[in-house]
Amino acid sequence: MSYTLHYDRWMPDEPAAVRVLARRKLAEYVDLLPPRTDAAVVDMGSGPGLLALALSERGYTNVISFDADAGQAAGGRRLGVDVRHVPVEETLAFLATLEGRIELFLLIDVLEHIDPDAQVAVLEAIRRTLAPAGRLLCQVPNADSPVAMRYRYVDWTHRCTFTTESLSHVLALAGMTVTGLADAPRHRVGGFGRGPRAWAWYALASAVRASTRLKMLPFVGKAVAFGVPLSPNMLAVATSDARSAP
Repeated sequence: MSYTLHYDRWMPDEPAAVRVLARRKLAEYVDLLPPRTDAAVVDMGSGPGLLALALSERGYTNVISFDADAGQAAGGRRLGVDVRHVPVEETLAFLATLEGRIELFLLIDVLEHIDPDAQVAVLEAIRRTLAPAGRLLCQVPNADSPVAMRYRYVDWTHRCTFTTESLSHVLALAGMTVTGLADAPRHRVGGFGRGPRAWAWYALASAVRASTRLKMLPFVGKAVAFGVPLSPNMLAVATSDARSAP
């Protein structure tokens, strides 16, 4: 099944515009990058390798990008990015070759594409790739968002969406500990950019969030209504649970 048909809707045609998009995408996670530029970084389900492109511009020299779609891998090569084509059925074997080496594993907008029955096995394989201080960044659609249904069904290849509880649960089943779980960076303060127009959008989004939390309150209680992320996507940071088997 080709994912390129869907992805091409969002990709600019001009190489310069692609680079700008790549920098903006990486900027969302820049505070979570390893300090050493020789650190091993993996981007799974990388598409044409936008994060790897931006990482290379920042001097990172040990980035592994791979995607299950041959069209996406080919698109990466056209951009000068070494995106490996790893078919779905070869994913676990490929991850096994990275065991214990990875300091940052990027799973950005990918887990929701994996069949729920296979998610724990994939996450376990990802956990085993992590170095002792390695971290996983896992971004997924947020079922508590006001636009949750839109994000669940905008992409025909999505298999599920997540709440904070279900995302934490599947990561725990895979032997990982969640150390942070919040709104996706682009939807936090400053994520709309700068200037009067950006702040107007942020003010509108804040009003919608407040209204949504009030609507949730009588059904789920104060702790959930005023505690969960409400952005269309949410980002979890996870590490290997020290109690997990190697």
